Amino acid sequence: MRLGVLWAFVFAFSVAVASAAEGGGDFSGRLEFVEGASLSEIFKGVAVKVDRPMPWRTFARSRYNLLKGRGDVRDGDLGDNADAAVWLAILDPEYRRDGRLIYVEGGEVPGVPEDRWLSLREFEGVVMPGVVHSPGSFGGGDVERAVTDVVRRAAALHRLSWYGLLVVPGSDVAGWRPLNKENLIWRRVRGLSEAYEKRDAAAVRLAAGPLAAALKKQPGYPSPAKLSLETYLDKFGVLKVGFGLYAASALLFFVWAAVGRRAVADSGAGAALAGFVLVTAALAARSVIAGHLPVAGPYELLLLFSWSVVLLFLIFYLKTRGGFLGLVLMPAAVMFGVAASLFPSGVETQLAPALQSGWFSARAVLASLGEGAFAVGFAAAVFRLFRSPRASARFPSGDDLGVIERRAITLGYPLFAVGVLVAGAIWAQQARAAWWNWERGDVASLVVLALATAYLHARHGRGWRGNGAAALAILTFAAAVCALFAGAIFNGQPFLGP
Repeated sequence: MRLGVLWAFVFAFSVAVASAAEGGGDFSGRLEFVEGASLSEIFKGVAVKVDRPMPWRTFARSRYNLLKGRGDVRDGDLGDNADAAVWLAILDPEYRRDGRLIYVEGGEVPGVPEDRWLSLREFEGVVMPGVVHSPGSFGGGDVERAVTDVVRRAAALHRLSWYGLLVVPGSDVAGWRPLNKENLIWRRVRGLSEAYEKRDAAAVRLAAGPLAAALKKQPGYPSPAKLSLETYLDKFGVLKVGFGLYAASALLFFVWAAVGRRAVADSGAGAALAGFVLVTAALAARSVIAGHLPVAGPYELLLLFSWSVVLLFLIFYLKTRGGFLGLVLMPAAVMFGVAASLFPSGVETQLAPALQSGWFSARAVLASLGEGAFAVGFAAAVFRLFRSPRASARFPSGDDLGVIERRAITLGYPLFAVGVLVAGAIWAQQARAAWWNWERGDVASLVVLALATAYLHARHGRGWRGNGAAALAILTFAAAVCALFAGAIFNGQPFLGP
């Protein structure tokens, strides 16, 4: 009798635990269901406006990365599929409220003593009261930034609903607004939500199709070609593959330096060419999507710098077959790509008014090409300083290196000078009503030009052929890199002229 009562208790407890697991605290089953529905495939031509209209897949990935922060996804309810996690938050108010979707680093935010995942309900019940009752905690900038970050992620979670998503275009980009019950498309939304509530995957997919089609037919909608282009650019990781080929090229040139076989150097140049084609395609695609050349902010300008270095390397390799150039320039191209990844990589469709000028784009491109040529001169100068002046099976003589160095600086000088002194000055007059201002960007560009001028004068006027000229070539490129990175780190935009 007692044994029967015990077993009955165990059974009842097991049922209670199972029921609790199916409640709001465990969303794995719902996440798996939504993942199986593959809704983002149906919505791949739909746009959502965040800072700009973007493809659904790009939007889902950006929301997912924002919510998880730097935390371990497996310790929250996000799952491993960005599209499914964002879709579940849109379709399921309970998941949006009770799912552990916001990662908070303990000690940085008032009211959160340890690293933990929070739900929206916990955020509003734990974090916000802690902030309100601990105004003194904002004495340090780190605390304020941490709290601001959590508030931003919570706000993004609140907006993951049909009442929050900006999917209806207005007369202009700034006029985008969310759906509401007065909108004719709302009936499609209700159909999708009802299908989700029934946990019917086939019905969910069937309801998603008409909704996506109705959204895409709205007047003022982004071009399907641009949305598809951005989707595929993100999906196939064109830039990542391109820089992967740059890294492979650098490795092949190091192998060539060890074994000395021409076929290895040619393979390195081939990998560099393949990577260059992919990076060029990615930059061209970004230009089409944004409506301007890739000159908006540090990310694109550093990518442009890396692109210029590889372009000039390929040109000089075809003329000289100098594999030694790849030993310096291909690792440098990879380094600039890594540096670019430290900055926000989103496509900027709305440039600041001062930058909406063709002269600004001309300035950036010409200066970048000039710096790419200075990079070639730098590589030749480095080998001229630190190796034997005699020719070998792998390296040319000191005199031949001097010729490459001189030709590179001679090519880069007019490109850089026209970029910063002509295009840059015209742009500065348009943007700041002054041809020249003695600001840090202007001075940095002037230093680079002064060093390049000194080099050319020393080579042609003084007849320098030795280490002094090589040192000036190295300083010219070093000054250009320092100006570029100093602007990117301290001002948010590399210095490329006045």
